[in-house]
Amino acid sequence: MSGLALYLFGGFRAEVDDKPLTSFGTDKNRALLAYLALESDRPHRREALASLLWPARPDPMARNSLRQALYQLRQALEEGVEREPFLLITPNQVQFNPNSDYWIDAVEFKSRLAACRAHHPSGLSVCAACQEKLSAAIVLYRGSLLEGLSLPHCRQFAEWQTISQEATHHHALATLLLLADYFEAEREYSRLIACTQRIIELEPWVEEGHRRQMWALNMGGERERALKQYEILQDVLRREFGAQPVRKTRRLYERIRRHVPPRQHGWQEGAALHLAPAGDTPAGHFATFAGRQSELAQLQGYLAEARAGRGRVAFVSGEAGSGKTALLGEFARQAMHEDGDLLVCGGTCSTYRGLGDCYQPFREVLETLTGRTSPSFSGEMISREQEWRLSSARPALRQVMDETSPGVLGSFLTGPRDTVSGDALSVEQTAPCDQVARLLLAVVGRFPLLILLDDLQWLDNASASLLFHLGGHLTGGRILLLGAFRAEDVDSAPGVARHPLAAIRNEFHRRFGENEVDLNRADGRAFTSAYLDGEPNQLDQQFRETLFEHTRGNALFTTELLHGMQARGEIVWGDDGYWLESAPIDWEDLPARVEGVIAERLSRLDPASLALLEAASVQGEVFSSGMLAAALGVAREEVVLHLSDLLSKQHRLAQVLRQDEREEPRQTRYRFSCLLLQKYLYRSLGDAKRKHLQRATAAAENEAHSKRVMRRPQGPPC
Repeated sequence: MSGLALYLFGGFRAEVDDKPLTSFGTDKNRALLAYLALESDRPHRREALASLLWPARPDPMARNSLRQALYQLRQALEEGVEREPFLLITPNQVQFNPNSDYWIDAVEFKSRLAACRAHHPSGLSVCAACQEKLSAAIVLYRGSLLEGLSLPHCRQFAEWQTISQEATHHHALATLLLLADYFEAEREYSRLIACTQRIIELEPWVEEGHRRQMWALNMGGERERALKQYEILQDVLRREFGAQPVRKTRRLYERIRRHVPPRQHGWQEGAALHLAPAGDTPAGHFATFAGRQSELAQLQGYLAEARAGRGRVAFVSGEAGSGKTALLGEFARQAMHEDGDLLVCGGTCSTYRGLGDCYQPFREVLETLTGRTSPSFSGEMISREQEWRLSSARPALRQVMDETSPGVLGSFLTGPRDTVSGDALSVEQTAPCDQVARLLLAVVGRFPLLILLDDLQWLDNASASLLFHLGGHLTGGRILLLGAFRAEDVDSAPGVARHPLAAIRNEFHRRFGENEVDLNRADGRAFTSAYLDGEPNQLDQQFRETLFEHTRGNALFTTELLHGMQARGEIVWGDDGYWLESAPIDWEDLPARVEGVIAERLSRLDPASLALLEAASVQGEVFSSGMLAAALGVAREEVVLHLSDLLSKQHRLAQVLRQDEREEPRQTRYRFSCLLLQKYLYRSLGDAKRKHLQRATAAAENEAHSKRVMRRPQGPPC
């Protein structure tokens, strides 16, 4: 190959006219050439390059070191030969010559991927021609960018190197995943096996790659190798994390071990109903989505306004397990499919960080946009298509941010993380809010942007202030900020400090009009049916009704109950290709994750509220306030006030059914929000407490019955 050839993947190697170059001198000379070659779209000022590689030296000494390095590079590159110089050097600037005769593996890799992205902007699939380009590109990726090259004390260069390494790593992984999809669709199992092996080499701890290879090996007739791959995964997880493979992987292993042929995409389904538990959802893939069409349409309307330049803030609310995160993920997937320019990123508030780590979700948003970290928010919301698109846009994003507010981003991301208290914005708070607003407005001048913020019930005060600020300053941009939260955690009880999101929620409702999707009001029966019909089944109407009675359409409860039935063999995949009942269903069994969610919700109650619900559970799913008051020996008005205000409106653990004016004492009837809640409460009672409440409830029922008999009109005398 004539000219200069640079091989930067897996280390550093250079050739000129097919002759290896070894006389580069120091690693800093190699680093300088690599940096100039990969950042050849613009000239670089000498003082910037000197600061990049010799930050600890005084400016004159650093400039002199740069001068010597450039001289040595020109000597090594044989600049005396009659041809275009590889380096364009002036007294003030240095640039790698884009018109010179050169070839760089990293640049070639990137250009092949860019050609495929232009042909398939959604990044969801590739054609045969693009498959060839991607296959050739992945051959170039022999290892991490500039692997083994380390410059101690050069923090700025190390940061650039890390960002570049992560970007190319994610490009390579996304490429391999697209190729795997193509080879699987074409049933080219040998090529799929080679592809999944590369995926495992890049990320050996991610189960999806192992699971996919197990499936490919089995489909390719190598069952023993498939079983061995499971053992390899077990060793990796046990050694690195002290963990075991997730349920989905174990199910696939069992199917292969029992000679049950996995279906198409069996590596993804793991022989379970599609909507896998959140903890079993592999990064880069959403659980199969069911129902929620009206909610999706509502969100699509919000996004349409934002894309038209009327930016806004909107919310998704619902109880724990209602499917908020899954809804955000499916909405993002559909939105990206419809708009090839849309960028999606997000951040998550954490109960462990939350109130003590200010701006946390927005730090994650900006870190993702700039490539400082890979997208790491919930696996149900992020996909490899989003990573692909963000990676492609990052050079433009960094340029926009540098031009808008140079230096601001770094100070925001590395600034103080102490809690900011109070409702009003101080001068110190307003400054970063203005800076972030300017940055995001600059970004949406180039790309429409969807920002997903999850678990806002743990929003810290500083992030709440920033969210409020952005809601007022981004209304003219192509941006939708969509946040999800548990309403029962945001709606404060009387006498409790107001949640930082509460006032913002009300103000944005006033400002934007309808701006919230409430999953607590969603049609749970429709979700249950849509979820079950996601796969062929022979589950009858009685089964569906009983399932709905237990879960009231809560997505987590529904999926966990079904997974429990599958694990116990009560629901099996029949030989005719349908899910069907094979044994009596144990409706009394409460899955561990369901118990965990319920226990967490009940832990927020005060002792009096919990005592009321425990006593109510003895009556069954439906209970009356009068009977409850009589059993506990308290005033009925006190019980009604407690149930209506605290347990129904705030915590949403019970709901009013009807009020019978004809009875004395007047009875207000309630129903637990779902039958599983009643069963959990009843089972959690100790024997002595349960017997005491049963006797008290029975006595109250007898007394009420006696009063009804006494009031009954007497017939005519005989």
